[in-house]
Amino acid sequence: MAFVYQRAAEVLVWLGTREAPTSKDILLASSQWNDGVLGKVQVESWLYDLINQEYWKRTWIIQEICMANKIEVVSGYYDKGMVSWDDFVKVVEAYQAYNKLRGSTEFFGGSDGILKLDETRKSKYQGGKGYSLGVLLRTFQDSFSKVSRDKVYAFLGMANDHYLGYKGSIIVDYEKTTFEMYQDVVRFQNLSTFEPVKKKVEIMYLSSLVRRLLTRESDLRLKSWYDFSTISEIRNPKLEASACKNDAGPRFSKEE
Repeated sequence: MAFVYQRAAEVLVWLGTREAPTSKDILLASSQWNDGVLGKVQVESWLYDLINQEYWKRTWIIQEICMANKIEVVSGYYDKGMVSWDDFVKVVEAYQAYNKLRGSTEFFGGSDGILKLDETRKSKYQGGKGYSLGVLLRTFQDSFSKVSRDKVYAFLGMANDHYLGYKGSIIVDYEKTTFEMYQDVVRFQNLSTFEPVKKKVEIMYLSSLVRRLLTRESDLRLKSWYDFSTISEIRNPKLEASACKNDAGPRFSKEE
């Protein structure tokens, strides 16, 4: 599906039947929010509904948004309620900034998710660091999928370090057990990383993350400081030893 979205001339993101305000009103409200002024209530109500939809939390939607070359956001009728992705993001940014100024944080959940998608889209054209499998799994670990395996499979077509047919590539197979899925991801990470320190720390982190994604262990706490893009700078033997020592390994039964 990543290939389909990437090749499409345009991808439409339809967000329901609620009629959108006019483009003029949307841009005006965006400008007012940037100036710290309350925008039109109609625009704020419309935007609040859109950014808090479950749509933005779905795992497979990430591929749709991040791989598309051109996106139009549609609300209501196609010929009246269409906004370009870039304009939509500008409005969301302005709305979030305005709410920060007035000390309100209740709106950040939805807007944060949309801005994270946009940041990942942009990283595709800035060296692609945000498109490695490990970074994608970490960035979107809180996305929603009814099938736990899709928390991994949805990113294979996006990852710029995963190529089908190469040694260690992950084959999509919904008949695999949870433990086999876990093994696939850890094996891939082991074969795709060559720097010793980087390999050990990445495998430690990724194994814990994948375990949580596949088994939904609510009591598993992952370190939020870890950043794959800067790991090459780590040269601390104590950190390396601690990382390897503290990893308890997977908690799977062979039947899973």
